[in-house]
Amino acid sequence: MSESLANIRHILLKLYRTLVRFKLDYGSVIYGSAKKHVLRALDPIHHQGLRIALGAFRTTPIKSLYTEAWEPSLEHRRMKLAFNYVLKLKSLPRNPCHEIVFEAPLSDFSAVTKSEPNLVANTFEHFKNANISLNIIDNLHVQCPPPWEEHNNTVDISLTQQNKEKTRIGMLREQTSSMKCSQTWAKTSTGAAKEPVENWRQQCVDFAWATRGSPRATF
Repeated sequence: MSESLANIRHILLKLYRTLVRFKLDYGSVIYGSAKKHVLRALDPIHHQGLRIALGAFRTTPIKSLYTEAWEPSLEHRRMKLAFNYVLKLKSLPRNPCHEIVFEAPLSDFSAVTKSEPNLVANTFEHFKNANISLNIIDNLHVQCPPPWEEHNNTVDISLTQQNKEKTRIGMLREQTSSMKCSQTWAKTSTGAAKEPVENWRQQCVDFAWATRGSPRATF
């Protein structure tokens, strides 16, 4: 296979996974409990996407497509996503769904008569058959309060009240210099300036003065 053809197939597979497959994955933990014949209706979409990306013939066996594209079937991918969901949820005991998934009886997952077992419930059976205990998963300790609420800084925006077109540069320079001389302020960039700016009016807008010890900041 030529290098250019391999690159094209790689790009097409990436496009398929980004634009098509993610839509098939969305909500699979929920709709994965549907009947198997209903879920099989999604397989042709998956197979057609792989055929187009690989440039394969219509007669190419499905398993050959999976092997050539390094892509699992939708059934195995739904199970993998369910594993990830259960493992992630197990580490977050404060999540509202944690109590429903891990403390509710498994019979509650199949409340509808003659329904297929829930996909999440099936993962417990796979963990049990593999002799893997979910109790060994450590809880993820979430910082409380979150970092953005830990420091309630006061912002002084008095410089923004100055009209840049009418205010003299000397006045802006004087106000900016007085902030620099203060011991409670530290100069930080807001990211608005991509390059050094010589105009003092623009500097007053592009630089913020964040607190070093006092809960106060100014622009």
